[in-house]
Amino acid sequence: MLFARTPLGFGVAFCLSAWSFTCHSGAYDAFVYDEMKADGRSADSTRVMGLINSLYLIGGASAAFFGGFVAQRALELLYVLSIGVDLLALGVLAPLRERPFRDEPRKARKMSFLGDLRELGRDFKDRRLAGLVVLWGVTGTLAAAAMMYGQSLLQGLGLSLVGIGLVGAIRQVSAAVPTTQAFRVERRFGPYRTLNVSSAAVPVVLLLAGLLPRWSGPAAGLVAAAFLIILDALVEGQYPLFNSAINALVSSERRATVLSSASLLSSLSMMVVFPVIGVVGDALGLGLGFAVVGGGALLIGVIAAIWLLIRSRRERHIDGGDRQAVSGAGLTQ
Repeated sequence: MLFARTPLGFGVAFCLSAWSFTCHSGAYDAFVYDEMKADGRSADSTRVMGLINSLYLIGGASAAFFGGFVAQRALELLYVLSIGVDLLALGVLAPLRERPFRDEPRKARKMSFLGDLRELGRDFKDRRLAGLVVLWGVTGTLAAAAMMYGQSLLQGLGLSLVGIGLVGAIRQVSAAVPTTQAFRVERRFGPYRTLNVSSAAVPVVLLLAGLLPRWSGPAAGLVAAAFLIILDALVEGQYPLFNSAINALVSSERRATVLSSASLLSSLSMMVVFPVIGVVGDALGLGLGFAVVGGGALLIGVIAAIWLLIRSRRERHIDGGDRQAVSGAGLTQ
């Protein structure tokens, strides 16, 4: 990124960045969960992942705040600092080793793309697992869109780079609270109910942010920033819940692949959502772009929920009929 001066150069840099995220995706979460499983603490994973995520958010908030000051002096220096942080992270990761699992021995097999896809298809025959991955991928896409385009939205409303950096810091610090308390909500209401309600709230917040009255000035910027802060708190609070719920449904050797499939789905969703916001934003304003994507996601979610409810009732009715037929056959005999 530092040396790129053409669209092709930036494209290559973005591809390398995407590959690096692909290698990281799923592996980190699986490693942490497997370590807890080996210690007999898998039931405590939501709380621990929430604490880890809060440390990440606080670090990110510090970077966003100070990054605003650095960007005003020299934007390139941000990339130099990022390289330094990545080198420091490599030093932390180098001594870590995976522990063997006596109950689930690793099977040596040839790496096969088609074989992995077939196994992934078998994993997703579990409707609970498939639903969790879809929800996580879609909510992650909406949050990423709000973060990327939200900066332009705030800048268009008159906020300076320092102000945008301050909003980014507040967003992440605020999100550090719900992510550490998600395990309490999970214990009271259960993981699935909590995830369904919070997932529905994400497009609602994006829709409301897009339907804000079209005015300018500091007041508009503050209101828009408040919606972005709420959206970030919702999504980051979901992270440990999704992580624990998905990990509990898959085996250790499949864990990283299944988790990374949520990121893959999110990336595919971004290829649709980002251009839509961009096209509508260029033509009618970013606010309406947010409203279109948020409203569309909410509508699709409602249709999917109704369809699943009808299908579930139909299956229960069929199962009930089969049980009555078996019972009747037994009485006849």
